[in-house]
Amino acid sequence: MRRIPLILGLLCLLLAGPLRAATLDEVIRAHGFAPEAVGIVVEDAATGRRLVEHRADRPGPAASTLKLVTAIGVLDALGPEHRFATRVLATGPVDRAGRLAGDLVLAGGGDPLFDIDGLMALAWALRRAGIEAVAGRFILDDASLPRLPVVNPKQPVEAGYNAGIGALSLAFNRVRRAAGGLYTVPNLRERGPAWGRLPMGQAASVPVQDAGLHAALVFRDLASSLGIGLPEPVRAAVPAGAGLVAEILSRPLRDIVQAMLLYSNNQIAEILGLEATGAGSLARSAEMLAAHVEAALPDVDWRGFVLTNHSGLDPAARASPDQLLAILTLAEARHDIISLLPAAAWSGSLERRLDEPATALRVWAKTGSLDFASALLGYVLPQAGGPRRIAVLIEDAAGRRARDAVEVPPPAMRRAIDDFTLRARDLRDALAVWALELPG
Repeated sequence: MRRIPLILGLLCLLLAGPLRAATLDEVIRAHGFAPEAVGIVVEDAATGRRLVEHRADRPGPAASTLKLVTAIGVLDALGPEHRFATRVLATGPVDRAGRLAGDLVLAGGGDPLFDIDGLMALAWALRRAGIEAVAGRFILDDASLPRLPVVNPKQPVEAGYNAGIGALSLAFNRVRRAAGGLYTVPNLRERGPAWGRLPMGQAASVPVQDAGLHAALVFRDLASSLGIGLPEPVRAAVPAGAGLVAEILSRPLRDIVQAMLLYSNNQIAEILGLEATGAGSLARSAEMLAAHVEAALPDVDWRGFVLTNHSGLDPAARASPDQLLAILTLAEARHDIISLLPAAAWSGSLERRLDEPATALRVWAKTGSLDFASALLGYVLPQAGGPRRIAVLIEDAAGRRARDAVEVPPPAMRRAIDDFTLRARDLRDALAVWALELPG
């Protein structure tokens, strides 16, 4: 309900008289921010002519808007039709009793959307192949990508958005804990630090830290439910001479990138970024993608631009509105990025926002949020005159410094964070509406 008075305040400014629209400062102050807390650029998409510039060269925490760098890098490297394969392989023959004489291998191929239905399809393929037991090893091969227990160790380990990543993922590497707190769906054996921090007795989304091992254990459980006995999984490379039993191909890469942008999924972003570069760490991979974008845009002033991972889940990752708009323009030129972004009143992070007749489907943008930081990057589509690009950064720098000084925010800080988040989201909406109405 906090949103109503803020929107009413903005409407009062916009409708105060037929001769004057609200100024940028008035829109910002109507949401309880000082103009110094906001950076914004609006430009005509056809000509590049700037309609608004306010603190455009000041880098700030760009949060998930930096996923556009990942989108560019992975689409450039692999192509929009690329598909990732998750495979089951076997060595040795199957005898008449259904016993596989050799090893069975579950090999992850980096599909960030792989889900439990894919595991069931692979388990059923074992049944169709006549396999009922394995004499050798049950091998897990997830070595094609680095295995990381969290996206960012500085973020809360219990947060669902901060789950582990690797070459074999399952359902975004999260499980659902039932309200009683005694079991999860699917079953999660590990009891990492997240388990103890989540409130007991309540339903919760629990992040998985060892993504590949969890997927292999769920596969073993599914196989058992089909009458197929597998030993405990062990990590190893695919043995020489292993033959393919079955594989599941991912959706085309362009669809996966769209899912990453619509739902701002961090696991998708980090896996795709690592796939694009082949680097051995997130830091090195992010450095390579940053260099890729900077090389494509040599005329941009990149001072202050910092990319630490592929998801933007780090307040140390920074970009200015000018830099964000250059990134958007590159994604537009190479990959028609507008159709992959959330649409106002329709999809992704904008599904329930800007849902009035004058704004529905007239804002297509990636949003991003961190504690005391908020961002928006995309397009506004006026009734006439053609699309406009927009980049917005909102930051409470003092609040962010205070947040960085503590591991867990105390209640008063948590309330301040929540208040900032609500006001900043409303201001992002208001600035998009304001940019729609700007004279051309």
